[in-house]
Amino acid sequence: FYLTADRYVLPLRSSTFVDVPIITGVPEFAFGTDFEGAVPEPQHMEKQSLENYQFLQNLVNFVEFLMHDPFWCGQVVQINIIQGNDVELIPRVGKGVILLGGLEDYPEKLDKLFTFYQKVLAYEGWNKYASINLKYKGQVVCTP
Repeated sequence: FYLTADRYVLPLRSSTFVDVPIITGVPEFAFGTDFEGAVPEPQHMEKQSLENYQFLQNLVNFVEFLMHDPFWCGQVVQINIIQGNDVELIPRVGKGVILLGGLEDYPEKLDKLFTFYQKVLAYEGWNKYASINLKYKGQVVCTP
């Protein structure tokens, strides 16, 4: 589904195209993918639904952050949600999958990644690492 900036859900249609990052692996929400309307309010939700709702809100904020930053808007082409609501980013440039971890502190994590791009990948090359892990505070862990 598409989610608008004002948190309105639009189901996928074959005639619709929006240039936004693809999000895959999204957890089950309190509404189906064919739902159309405002995202349900969290009152009286079960614990899992409430956690998923809060994750959805954080995900929307994260995508808005990416879309308003010219560098990240051009660099991130896919957001993959993996087990435990960790987030992987698939970049447009380079072969390295970026493991962001949770969505907390994502501006700091992306700042750290940008510095890594400038200070390391500028000299090592964009295809040096298969994965770049930002999950741990104050660290960038890479796998060749």
